[in-house]
Amino acid sequence: MGPDGRTLRIGKSTPYAKELLRHHKRVYQKYWAWCDHILDTTLLFRKITTCFGWQMHIFGREKKEGRTIKNFPCQAKGAEILRVACIFLVENNIKLIAPIHDAIFIECDEEKADETILQAQKLMTKASAIVLGPGNSIKTEANVIKYPERYSDPRGVKTWNRVIRIIEEIKTEIYDA
Repeated sequence: MGPDGRTLRIGKSTPYAKELLRHHKRVYQKYWAWCDHILDTTLLFRKITTCFGWQMHIFGREKKEGRTIKNFPCQAKGAEILRVACIFLVENNIKLIAPIHDAIFIECDEEKADETILQAQKLMTKASAIVLGPGNSIKTEANVIKYPERYSDPRGVKTWNRVIRIIEEIKTEIYDA
């Protein structure tokens, strides 16, 4: 994230956001050197690859693309963990509804929910250890949604409402025609 985006995210001035980034680069010099190495290597070979072989090919060198490249290893590890976890869920007969960014939606009988959730969490931890290497795994948390409730992310309410409004407008046009 650049200073302008950071300014919006933290609600501070652009100079403050720039100083925050400079401070981060001073404190975490090894991390930033690693990011620069990732960028240089990727630009040299014109591609970057995940641990399981998925590739992103590089065509230019804009600032935005540089941030994407530097962020790729972390995002790619997360994606690989999610893919492996989904495979494990299916292999273990846990009903996978959808993977969403860094979460997995599953469905199960209410009386078996605790057991199924625990098994899904163990499979997610196992997937992370495979991707990150032995001794390295992620912690998980579970949010349970019981019928008739439905999942809703406050960050997507505005977009969801817009989509529903557009659908209603289209229905009106079709049925009134």
